[in-house]
Amino acid sequence: MRHAWPCVTSAVLACAGAGSAPVVEAPVVVEIHAAPRAAGPVSPLPAHGTPAPADDPFDVGTTWIGTYDCAQGATDLSLEIARVNASRIEAVFDFAHEPSGASGKFSMHGTYEPASRVIRLQAGDWLERPASYVTVDLTGHVSADGRSVTGQVIGPGCGRFSLNRLGD
Repeated sequence: MRHAWPCVTSAVLACAGAGSAPVVEAPVVVEIHAAPRAAGPVSPLPAHGTPAPADDPFDVGTTWIGTYDCAQGATDLSLEIARVNASRIEAVFDFAHEPSGASGKFSMHGTYEPASRVIRLQAGDWLERPASYVTVDLTGHVSADGRSVTGQVIGPGCGRFSLNRLGD
């Protein structure tokens, strides 16, 4: 599902210097930090505008929107939570880089640790791959109120990411 905001999932790296610059595909890794989930059924989404509990901010169907930085520059990102099973999370990393028009998405899987509020997501398979892009991983930390996640994009030429829970 394409959102009104663009999202980017991979990065293209180019080395500057004399002569032609080689282009390198590199995965982008985003890690989100959060507390682990308790085993059992997934609770329903909180009402619109209700803060997500910091110990359980990743409900199925929740969308997190924001940006991340990699070699291509600031890129819009939407992270949709697809499945939750105890501390295991599956999501879709959907990105768009407005200046180049590149967009794509790939699956992610990982864990959320409630005690430390740390989330770690590793890239999975491409769902829509733009030319010359690679997947990345994420490692991040969930805010105390469970409404935002900030962290590191793990991939060549990548930096930070910041996401806010949609509806909060």
